[in-house]
Amino acid sequence: MVAQANQQDKPEGEVHTMGIDQALRNVGVAFNHNGEVRAVLVQDGGRRGVDRLRWLRDAVVEIVVAQKPTVVALEAFSFGSTHRGRDLAGILDVLVVAIEDAGFPTLQVPPKSLKKFVTGSGAASKERMIKGVEGKWGFRTGNDNIADAVGLAKFAEVYLTERSRYRSELEAVRDFKAPATKKKLTFKKERMAI
Repeated sequence: MVAQANQQDKPEGEVHTMGIDQALRNVGVAFNHNGEVRAVLVQDGGRRGVDRLRWLRDAVVEIVVAQKPTVVALEAFSFGSTHRGRDLAGILDVLVVAIEDAGFPTLQVPPKSLKKFVTGSGAASKERMIKGVEGKWGFRTGNDNIADAVGLAKFAEVYLTERSRYRSELEAVRDFKAPATKKKLTFKKERMAI
């Protein structure tokens, strides 16, 4: 379920969002409460396969339930991923299902949208994302998963409030909310030889 903000859903007072950036061995989790951001790195402890997925799922959901955010933003799967893309997509799917089953709406933010939101460029490097998070919000980290999680938590805040002093943030969120361009699908008729 993707959260849909409308006039009556927009928070008037407190804004409490979370950002989650999942990787193969650890998950960056950031909490944004009225602009104050904290973050943790959930590590897999050397687990593998289904045990890793189960452990990361349980650890992340425990944090989400304890924090009770209005919305949780996760970094969507990048179809350009060349390093174990299937595993990354699996972690994303497991987390989204578990978080939504726990009763919290999610946003799956494409990597390019997140990068544009944080740096103004959809092609930003990991290093530029880390610097962008520090420059915009004063959050210092050397970990790219934490930096992305902070950016995702802030993305969710702007998604809900539609307020920001940065044009790139408003544009990234506006583009995310816009319905995808509908392309006409065409199919070739081919005869099957039997």
